[in-house]
Parts: sequence; structure tokens; C-alpha cells
Amino acid sequence: MARTKSLKWCLLTCITAIVIVLSLLGLFELIIRLFGLYQSPIEANGLDYFSAYETFGRKFTWTRPANTTISVNYQEFQYSFTTNSLGIRDVERDKENTQGRKRVLLLGDSFTESFGAADDSTVLVLMQSELDLRFPNHNVELMNGAVAGSDLFFNYLILENVLADYQPDLVLFNVNSTDLMDYCVRGGLERMQPDGSFELKPCPIVKPLYRNLHLYRFWVHDVLNRERGSFLTKRKSTACQADFSHAANEVFEKLEQLSLAKGFSYRIVYQPLAYEVRDGAYDTNLDPIYGPNTIDLLPSIKTTHFSIRTIYWPIDGHFTPKGYNLYANLLVNELVSQELLP
Repeated sequence: MARTKSLKWCLLTCITAIVIVLSLLGLFELIIRLFGLYQSPIEANGLDYFSAYETFGRKFTWTRPANTTISVNYQEFQYSFTTNSLGIRDVERDKENTQGRKRVLLLGDSFTESFGAADDSTVLVLMQSELDLRFPNHNVELMNGAVAGSDLFFNYLILENVLADYQPDLVLFNVNSTDLMDYCVRGGLERMQPDGSFELKPCPIVKPLYRNLHLYRFWVHDVLNRERGSFLTKRKSTACQADFSHAANEVFEKLEQLSLAKGFSYRIVYQPLAYEVRDGAYDTNLDPIYGPNTIDLLPSIKTTHFSIRTIYWPIDGHFTPKGYNLYANLLVNELVSQELLP
């Protein structure tokens, strides 16, 4: 009888301890969520978590669904846009440049696609408006080839395999520090498979747990010391980012060869993120390679009177419409000063 009571007491004690521990963990989870300690920017903007290890698809062109209206409903901004038959935020373009205009192709990621701005405030539209204002009789056609979530490796692949057929005269190849993490998650040009698909690197954490439990996020970042976004250890992240320059140079060398083969000029446009404007320098691993085919927007943005919170969305981090307007004007200034526009 005494032994039975002892077993019941042990069982009750274990259950009580488990309930207390689970309650404390639940309270800790609630506190973490209330203070938003491990929220991603997209969650802070009212949407579900989206990982860098998730994609639009696994084809080398990295485009959105074709001929589709896409709605963006963030806390900071709301708008809709429509993609063309290539799955790009642009109107339909003829491959043949029958009007004989100087065709300028913009390549890049979400900053060049103009994520965070409605159709009347995209880089392409604002650059076109600036050209119309300065040079009423210009003969320039701007074409967008940028897609949110892409990187410089995807940009080169879509240029080589798709967009070069549209006979651009000038390619503006936009690069920023988000390409660093993209490289660590996806790799460089070697990511492409013989069948035209690509392979991401394996995610080093349990994604479902990270998506749903902020306690697990605490464990990943504060106990395991994994970096946000890539989830790599600091040692692996540092090593990966140190390799980025070599991989980027491979792309730029191929871009040079492609420009000679297809007969277009190009400029590599370095576009700073908000923290880089604040610090007055790019991420040390970006290593801008300055030369005759380079445009660096950081010095010009630093000298403007706009505050960072005015030209970048505070939560999301992309340009605001005012930021895109500044981006467009500075880019036109550089193209005119380098005599790249008629």
C-alpha cells in the first residue's frame, strides 16, 4: 500500500513538474512574442514568416508567375502590380528593337524591382520621368529585368539565357549586400543543375520549428549563435562571405564576355542598404570593384539632405517612394555624366 502511494506521489510530482516547466516555457514564448525579439521584418509587417531557404520555384530564371496580378499588403505599404509573360514587373516588350531606341535594361533584386512602391514610383518609371523632364526629345527605352528575391547569379543567368535576346544597348547590373546572404544560402553559378533547375544548400536548422516557436529561435540565435537569415555559425558565415568576391568576379568576367558577344555596354551599379548609408561604407565582404564599368551610389546618397528613415522603410528596409525617386535621379545623373545616354 505504501509503495502504491509512493508511486502515485512520484507520478503526481512528475506531472506537476512537467506542467510547471511547460507553463514557464509558454510564458517565455509569450514574452518573446510580445516584445518581438525574434520577429523577421516580414513578420513585423504583418505577414507570415518566409525563409531565405524558400523560393518562388527552382528554375534558373527566378521569375514571378507570368501574366499575374500580385498584391503586396504590408503594414508599411500596400499596392498591386502585374507581371508580363516573362514573370517580370514590366510591360510586354518586343525582342526586335524596331523603333531604334537606345534600350536600357535594369537588372537586380527587389530594390531594382522597386518592392515597397506602387507602379507610379518604381525606379524604371521615375527614371523615365526624369529623362522626359531633362531631355524632352530623348530616344531611350527603359526595360525592367529585376525580380524580388533574385541575386547577381540569377541576374546573369536570366540575362544570358533570356533578356540578351531583347537587344539591350546598355545593361545596368545592380548589386547590393543582400547578395552576400543569398550566396551563402544558394551558392554561386554552380547551383545550376544540368536540367535547368537549381539546388539550395540544405537548411542547417529545423524550419517548421523555427517558423512556429520563438523559443526555438532563441535557442538557434542565442544558444547556438547562428546568424539570422542564413542560420550559419559565425565561422561558416564569415568563410562563406569571404568567398563571395571570387564568385562575384566570375559573374562580372562572364558579363564582360557576354557584352562583347552581344554588343551591349554595361555598368555594375552598387546600391547601398540603410545601415551602409548610416555607416558610410559597404559591408566589408561586398568589396566593390571600382573601374570604368562601375557606378557607386553610396557617395551621392550620403551627401543628400534626406534622413535614412525618409528614404528607407524603417521595418522592411527597402526604399520608400522618395528613396526610389532619389535612386532614379542619382542613377540618371551618373549615366549622363558618363555620356551613356543620348
